[in-house]
Amino acid sequence: MNLKALENIYFVGVGGIGMSALARYFNTIGVKVYGYDKTKTPLTSALENEGIEIVYDENLPLPEAFSEFSENNMVVYTPAVPKDNQLLIALKKNYQIYKRAQVLGMLSQNIPTLAVAGTHGKTTTSILITHLLQTAGIPLVAFLGGIAKNFNSNMVLNDNPQFMVTEADEFDRSFLTLYPEIAVITSTDADHLDIYNDEETIGKAYQEFATQVKQLITKPELTGELKHKNTSTYSIHQPADAQLLDYSVEKGQVNATFKIEHAVFKVKLNYPGLHNAENTLAAAYLVYKLGVDIETIKKGIETFEGVKRRFEFHIKKEDLIFIDDYAHHPAEIKATLNAVKQLYPDFPLTVIFQPHLFSRTRDFQKEFAQALSIAGKVAILPVYPARELPIEGVSSESIAQYMDKQKTTLPDKSEIENFLKQNSPKLLVTMGAGDIDKELENIKNILLKKQKSVYE
Repeated sequence: MNLKALENIYFVGVGGIGMSALARYFNTIGVKVYGYDKTKTPLTSALENEGIEIVYDENLPLPEAFSEFSENNMVVYTPAVPKDNQLLIALKKNYQIYKRAQVLGMLSQNIPTLAVAGTHGKTTTSILITHLLQTAGIPLVAFLGGIAKNFNSNMVLNDNPQFMVTEADEFDRSFLTLYPEIAVITSTDADHLDIYNDEETIGKAYQEFATQVKQLITKPELTGELKHKNTSTYSIHQPADAQLLDYSVEKGQVNATFKIEHAVFKVKLNYPGLHNAENTLAAAYLVYKLGVDIETIKKGIETFEGVKRRFEFHIKKEDLIFIDDYAHHPAEIKATLNAVKQLYPDFPLTVIFQPHLFSRTRDFQKEFAQALSIAGKVAILPVYPARELPIEGVSSESIAQYMDKQKTTLPDKSEIENFLKQNSPKLLVTMGAGDIDKELENIKNILLKKQKSVYE
């Protein structure tokens, strides 16, 4: 497929964070972009405002440009869209359908690619790499899995990029379309067992990806399974080529001391949690390998504003805190909640969690329960199905059965307001990768209104 000859492109599932980044890219370079998604969201509204035509009904007729085959047209889909989607079926009659990952692979063929793979930390690490390179004045393009607060987008465009930055997503083995110059692999924890079936198969996929990388950056404990002749390591727990020497939180300010090869420097982090210090170290080490000096790296870290839905504060007052996070895997939940408790040790912690995928809920129900039990009170919403059909016997109760019933409730979204009024949380964390973000503004208003009524 000749991407330079494209005139029209259709994204089925355009509202996904990765798909929307590609849609924005093609729209910016002058290709006419069309899209479909199941529901209207703030992100799809933003895309429409940028000139992208989006429909929300799969039964509507195709645009005239796609009613017949044209070699200058392309159709891209995400596997998150069900195979029986009527619009997808109609497009398949005339067109080869490309996965998002395949298009990323095409775009990366002529640009040295910097990729971040791993079960956890892909989005924050890749966005931080992008910000550090921008701070250094290095031109790049980036396709990201979250909205960077520094530039309020999930895409960066440049006419003459030296590098392409992207996430290397393990879902559906998507990362195997990429051949990066340098890649970070943050973790190989089990996930997406609906695709891989078992941990051994996941490990083999990561190893295959590692063989496609020229330089690998990973943790010391992963070098046994990720065999690569050109491997460098980073760690927050043990000696490595790049390591965390010190970490502290004082009056809400996070301070860290990093050592990257022979360079040691202190830096202020604008986002708490050892997991975020780890992501920062990985990003800093990668750009250091590209020749970015330590002072520029330090400046970039200290001006990094973070990522939407990654430890994002919605209320930050002395007596009321509301944080939202994308955590949807037990290890991510544990890391985030431990970071919250370290930051606010004297506040009782309340969590509202929306499980993502029936298969993930089934596969990690005990681990979810253990991680969520860090909180004092927990509300578990119904499972967000995404691409899946319900699995018999799997629900939010699958997690709750292993938790303290005195501190665990199972409301649906319409009951969130009652839960908040009954519990009056001073420290609230919402978590999940589904559509819980649609409730954030309402939750914020409920908390502020209740606090105001207390003081009146």
